[in-house]
Amino acid sequence: MVNPYQLYEFLSHALLVVSPDGRCDYLNREAKRLLPTIHDFSQLTFDEIIGHFGFSADREHLTKLIAITFHTQQRKELTLKDRNGQFATVNTIPLEGAVLVEFGVNTQLSRWRDIFKFVVEDSEDMIFYKGKDLTYEYVNKAYTDYYNLSPREILSSSDVDLVNMGVLSPVLQYQCQQSDEEALKNGCFSGIEVCGDRYYQAVKRRINDGVFCISRDITEDIRLRQETERDLVTGLQNEQSLAKVIKSLSKEKEHHFIVIYLENLGQISKSKGITYSRQCIQQVSHFVREYSELLFFYVEGIGFIGLFDKMPKNPDHFYHHFMEKLHQQHVPSQLEISVMLKSTQSDPEFFQFIKKH
Repeated sequence: MVNPYQLYEFLSHALLVVSPDGRCDYLNREAKRLLPTIHDFSQLTFDEIIGHFGFSADREHLTKLIAITFHTQQRKELTLKDRNGQFATVNTIPLEGAVLVEFGVNTQLSRWRDIFKFVVEDSEDMIFYKGKDLTYEYVNKAYTDYYNLSPREILSSSDVDLVNMGVLSPVLQYQCQQSDEEALKNGCFSGIEVCGDRYYQAVKRRINDGVFCISRDITEDIRLRQETERDLVTGLQNEQSLAKVIKSLSKEKEHHFIVIYLENLGQISKSKGITYSRQCIQQVSHFVREYSELLFFYVEGIGFIGLFDKMPKNPDHFYHHFMEKLHQQHVPSQLEISVMLKSTQSDPEFFQFIKKH
């Protein structure tokens, strides 16, 4: 007698023919290859094969799929993930008195899963997604490792919940709340968030009314940048930092500076040595640090430049008071110092020079 299913024997996908009572009336060669421990296929049920194929968790869905196909006589499709994390597409096709079940590995979905695992799940950056109510719906391994929690302890929780659990600080929760709200309102957010003594570059996007975030630890970059923009002798910000500040100032507003010229520092360095000249610089730097209303920078070749938070009501009085305090310092008599008040509008050439210094 000719087997009516012989047509399916050498097809590349695993094919089963399931009867209404759940028996497997036929398995093609590929289906049998996936069942290496089974030698007698005559008594197998579809329920048993589901387990052998690694879809035990989806047994109920598959059984319903078969029943619906029998009832509607319409083709159905379902995408599943087996116990090894491999995606497969299951097609059910109605036959006369039976259902043909086709198991096919969904290579595209599996490929995307591998990409997702490499780019997102195994990333060193902390990556998470919060739903519409801003509760966590996904966190990657870097996030759970950082807080030493399992995904189950974080998922469905909000940042407020994590504060109550002692995981997040109230300060960080407030930062996250502000950036989440901006991402939801404007579609995106990019900024720096501080957690303890660490700095994180947070990039957030609104996705499906929720917030997707990539948070990268940039602490070492920040510290390296601070070192390159800080003078090693005085500990003050240097000319690179000052140039950035000047470029960021509003051109519509006048900004005032006080400049302390170290007139003959180069000559002292030649005659007395570099160590002595550095001691002179450090003595002046100790003095300028006392002025909290001024942000001082050290610019090599000039001296110290202080930016006023706001100009004193009586500049002349401030100048004389400043000079009086300066003369009280034990600055070496060989060091010639002059002090001038300048502004971005009255001395534009000076500040153009600083930008290019």
